[in-house]
Amino acid sequence: MKNRTLVCLSLGVLLGCMNGTGPAEDVSGQWVASRVEFNLTLDLVQEGTSVRGSGTSWAFIYPPTRSYTIAGAYSRPSLTLTLTRDDTVHSSLTGTVRDANHMLVVLTSGGRFSDTLTYVRQ
Repeated sequence: MKNRTLVCLSLGVLLGCMNGTGPAEDVSGQWVASRVEFNLTLDLVQEGTSVRGSGTSWAFIYPPTRSYTIAGAYSRPSLTLTLTRDDTVHSSLTGTVRDANHMLVVLTSGGRFSDTLTYVRQ
């Protein structure tokens, strides 16, 4: 009887941990990272582990909105993306999908700029 109670209690704890808040299975959709000085939007489509899409950015100190082509990969929970503009790699994003609606990435732009961003699925 003691073992049965222990097994039931253990299963209850395990099921309580499986609350669906782990990394998303699929990153398709619109993701936005923003601050007062800039905004970066990613529109992603995932097929298998490949990710593609488009993105736009706006920054207070730069000209109006810029557009990007996105290519990369997602292997739960790791995400890597490359943003290209005018056939030139502009930025890379490397990070972790935290749950179905949040990812934490490091944005590196041209080797001269790096920043950690939190993206929220819209």
